Amino acid sequence: MKQEYTGLTGNQIMELRKTITEQELTCEVREKLVGYSGDTFLDPAHMKDGSAGGNKHSLLEDVIAMVSGIKINHLILGHFSSRYDDEEITHTIKDLCSKYSLSCAVYAVLPGKICKNVLDNKVYAAPVV
Repeated sequence: MKQEYTGLTGNQIMELRKTITEQELTCEVREKLVGYSGDTFLDPAHMKDGSAGGNKHSLLEDVIAMVSGIKINHLILGHFSSRYDDEEITHTIKDLCSKYSLSCAVYAVLPGKICKNVLDNKVYAAPVV
C-alpha cells in the first residue's frame, strides 16, 4: 500500500478502491528474506554426534555467523531446545551478536514465550513474521 494510504481504516480503503485502481493504491516492496527451521542448540556438545547437519539441527553460532556476512534488517530466531532457559538463550545471542558485529534487530521466540528483540529488549505480543 502506498504511504499516503497506510493510515486509512479497512472501510476507507474499500471505499477508495471503488474510485481508484489497485495500481494507484499499492506499490511493490521487495525485501530479502532468509528462513531456516530446525532445533537450535547453543552448545554443540548437546547434539548427539556434534554435527548440526547430520541431526537436522542448527547451532546458534552457525546461524549468527552466516547472517553476519549479509545485510539484513531483522533476524528472527526460534525453535530453541527446551534444555536452555530464557536467560541462557538471551545471553548467548547477545554474546554472539557482539562477536560477529551483528547490528540488525534480533528477535528471539523463546520456548513457550512471546517474541522479544534481544538487542533492545523490546517485547512484542506475537512473533514478527
